[in-house]
Amino acid sequence: MNIKKAFSNSLLSLLYKKPLSKITIGDLLEDTELSRQTFYNHFLDKNDLIAYVYDTVIVNRFNEEMSIDFKSALTQTLNSVKKYEAFIEQACLIDGQNSLKEHMLNHCIEFDLKWHEYCIGKPLSKELKFAILYHTNASHCMVLQWILDGVNYPRPKGHGLVTAQSY
Repeated sequence: MNIKKAFSNSLLSLLYKKPLSKITIGDLLEDTELSRQTFYNHFLDKNDLIAYVYDTVIVNRFNEEMSIDFKSALTQTLNSVKKYEAFIEQACLIDGQNSLKEHMLNHCIEFDLKWHEYCIGKPLSKELKFAILYHTNASHCMVLQWILDGVNYPRPKGHGLVTAQSY
């Protein structure tokens, strides 16, 4: 049995019953019939479980080798964000220690630095590293705003909204 996956599935299914902020470790234990010690053997806290769901369900392709098809991975990620919109939006509203917002930023920084170094084929210059960090932080803010605005894709004026499936 994959314990982490059991807690992940439980968290996502409990979202149909109550808001993420109201789901407790006790709720997860009752739903999975696993012990508190088992939970804490695998996760630091609920935010750590939320980050695990993000890593394995939402951005799982971006945890692969750098030779991924970037467009395909991005499209899959956008579709996952749309599919798990309730989870991601509610998770991004939670502040505090090891919040998803912080985890997302760290994940993006780590990926972007590795991706650019992979593409260039050599260590990044100080200037390029700064530019990548600047862009990553700006992109992170934009993605958070997009998530909190309801995961809608803007289209050129007069064309309505585009869904993730359109890309």
